[in-house]
Parts: sequence; structure tokens; C-alpha cells
Amino acid sequence: MSHSPVRARRRVLVRGDLVHDLTELTVGLPGVHLVLPQCLPTLVLRSGSAERVDLLTGARARMGSVLCGPSTRPWAVREEPGSRVTVLRLRPEALVRLGAPVPQLVDGCVDLDVWGLRLGGAAGVDAGDRDTAALDRALSEVATPVDDVLRQRVGAAVGLVLAHGGVVSTVEMARAAQLPPSELFLLLDDALGLDPERVAAAERLRRAVRRTVPSGASLQRVLAGLGELTALAPRELERLGLDHAGLDLVLRRGAGLVTDRR
Repeated sequence: MSHSPVRARRRVLVRGDLVHDLTELTVGLPGVHLVLPQCLPTLVLRSGSAERVDLLTGARARMGSVLCGPSTRPWAVREEPGSRVTVLRLRPEALVRLGAPVPQLVDGCVDLDVWGLRLGGAAGVDAGDRDTAALDRALSEVATPVDDVLRQRVGAAVGLVLAHGGVVSTVEMARAAQLPPSELFLLLDDALGLDPERVAAAERLRRAVRRTVPSGASLQRVLAGLGELTALAPRELERLGLDHAGLDLVLRRGAGLVTDRR
């Protein structure tokens, strides 16, 4: 099987109600790409179906359009050739406003067909719709009203993480959110299913790979970038949310996908 890069074109929506930014993907030849950790929830709209591979457990699952929670480790997706995929990174309070099962979505996803009644018209938005504002409006129509306090506090804490590549402390995040650290733990657990350190670690791992591997790179190149992390000391790797045994599994299973013709 040929594994080509998945071409991407990023468009940013500034101050969207639910959408943080948007990426449109067009899949050429059949192939697999790695999805790096992400501390924001995402909504993935696709014209066809894909296969999701958990690189730690080896579990595989078919998926169409899905709502995903934050991820703390890399995982792989095999897209069908010709598919058009729209990936919307959502604001950090989006899962709460969409009534999603927050704890279940950490490193996971739920098919929009399952949550169709909950997400309403958003499930029917076409993956090829290039009107970012329209996508944002469709989501807003099925979401609960904005809680300004929740938005400000979660947004301030997570925004600090994004702005500094995850190189921030829990105390700094709590200060940005104007909360004691103990209350920040509860706030982020309710909104994202993660504690402050795991939010920051996910972004640190993402940035560590992105320093040497561009967006849209091939599976082999992303694996090479991840492989460079094996040289880190255990304590340094822990700051990225991984250990050497877990990283070894990710690399071995990822390498297996290069020649896997399933």
C-alpha cells in the first residue's frame, strides 16, 4: 500500500463561538497518518469513513464523522482515497456546551450518528463546506448558551498552554484563570476530562514533534520525529505524558501500519 501525505490547508476562525480553528484535508492515495496529541476537543466531518487505530492498545474501529475529546498520545487514522475531511478544533468549553460525555472522550471519540439527536443539524453539515462561519453557527444552534465565567476561566488556562507550547506550570494556569490550583483541577476535569498537567503535557508532546515535523507529513516522517524522543531521559519523557515502554509501543505499531495492507 502506498502511504502518501494527507494534504492540508488551514483556515483560522477568530473568536468563533464554538470553533477555534479549521483544517480541510483532501485524501489522495490510500494511506495512514498520525494524529498528534491535542488538548482541545475536535469535531471531524468526513465524506466517507475511516479506520482509527489506537497505537497503545492496537484496537481498531471504523468511524465516520466524530466528536473527539482531548488526546494525550498519538493515534493513527487510515482515510479512504478521495475523502474530504474537515477538522474543527473547538473551544475548550465546547464539550460541556454540546452535552458530550467528557470523561469518555479523553483519547476517544463518539460517532455523530450516535449523538445525532444531541448534536442535531451539526451532524448533517457537509465535510466539504468551506464556510467556516456557517459551521460555527450550526454548532452554536445546538449548543447550550455561553457561560461567560466558564469560558473566561477555561479559556484563560488553556489559552496560556497553547500560547507557551505547554511550558507552563499549574500555578501559572491557575493564576491566568483567577482560581486556586485546587479549583482549576476541578474546572478542567469537568470541561476536558484532564488535570492541568495532562493538558500541558499534551501540548508539549505536540510541539516537541512539530519542531522537526511539519503538519501534513507522511506517517514515516512523523514516526521518525517521535523516534527522536526515545533519547530523552525518563523524567523528560514523562513531562510529555509518555514513558519509554508506551513510546516503544507507539513506534512499533505505527511502523507496522506502513506495510499493513488491511
